[in-house]
Amino acid sequence: MAQTDDIDLSSYTIPELEQLAKRVGQEISKKRACFRRLLPVVERGRALYRNPVNPAETWSGRGQQPRWFKQALARGQRPETLLN
Repeated sequence: MAQTDDIDLSSYTIPELEQLAKRVGQEISKKRACFRRLLPVVERGRALYRNPVNPAETWSGRGQQPRWFKQALARGQRPETLLN
């Protein structure tokens, strides 16, 4: 990370400072957009269902149903009762 304390901004003109502020704003926007793209990936994969017999077993609700989920449904449990 670059040190910004030693930058002498007093030597810049107002238009130069405005241009610098614009560039800094654009860079901040880019970094925030990258961060926002990462968040849905984490959210999509979160555990939606949890096995009541073994809480370490979870399922996001996407893809093939795990064996424990199918067995719970076969025993008559409703999916809502397995929500995390």
